[in-house]
Amino acid sequence: DEATIGGMIATNAGGLRFLRYGSMRHQLLGVEVVLADGTVVSHLGGLPKDNTGYDLANLFCGSEGTLGIVTAATVKLVPLPACRATALVSVSAFEEALGLVKKLRGSGRLESAEVMFPPGVAIVAEHLGEQSPLDDTTVQLVVEVVGATDPSNVIVRELNDKQYLLAVDDEARALLWRWRTNHSAAIGAYCRARGFDAPQKYDVSVPLRHTTQFLNELDTLLRASFPETVSVVFGHIGDGNLHINLMSRAESKELDALVLELTSRHQGSISAEHGIGTAKAKYLHLSRSPEEIRVFRMLKHTFDPNGIMNPHVMLP
Repeated sequence: DEATIGGMIATNAGGLRFLRYGSMRHQLLGVEVVLADGTVVSHLGGLPKDNTGYDLANLFCGSEGTLGIVTAATVKLVPLPACRATALVSVSAFEEALGLVKKLRGSGRLESAEVMFPPGVAIVAEHLGEQSPLDDTTVQLVVEVVGATDPSNVIVRELNDKQYLLAVDDEARALLWRWRTNHSAAIGAYCRARGFDAPQKYDVSVPLRHTTQFLNELDTLLRASFPETVSVVFGHIGDGNLHINLMSRAESKELDALVLELTSRHQGSISAEHGIGTAKAKYLHLSRSPEEIRVFRMLKHTFDPNGIMNPHVMLP
């Protein structure tokens, strides 16, 4: 995977370690931006405490290129942990996974927690040409803890009654992480092999207390309305961010409405980390109030009165 600093700022990128470090917004200390009229606005000082008016860096972070183009930035760096321990874990149900992540967070060492479900694990196994090393009928987690010294004891203490594999060296850890990081590639290969168009991808977040009910309702709605659809869900269990991949011959707008309206009913966000773009613009009202959207339009008109910066993105 590749990323640029400017792109990460424009989209307020998250990722596998959001749980510990937050999104790009949490790393951003200053920006230089070119506005639609050519004006260069620069505030790159990088002071950790600077309360002199509006926070321009945060304004442009996550704006998806609709207000200006980021040309330079000052970002915060964090020390690389000396040691990591990674576990691939099998649990009986999603609720059990939530409980386990809560316990690991209590250690203060948890850096990543990723959840996978049997349909996705099966597709990745097919893609890798291997069998899952754990029970492939169960919910699986990849969890990673960090420390100045080997933090394996944190995992061993909390997983003593679970089926799991543990790794501490980089090569062995990478073998466990494959079962999560290959999901997107495996889904693409699955679609090509079975004649589906590209999967419909949704990047939503719901409050953790709603997640189980949300997943159950999603499954029920898909079975009732689109029974031939293959659904694969995976994602960042620690922050409620789920990546939903639907392989279907149904109209994309029908699937969009089903998933995004369900997300809204559970007080979630229709975009957890990928942004609104053009595809979700007409659904922005599901996550933002009319008053908020009016402020968005005011900002857009102020910074870009002629609508030349990424037109049609974000705002319907």
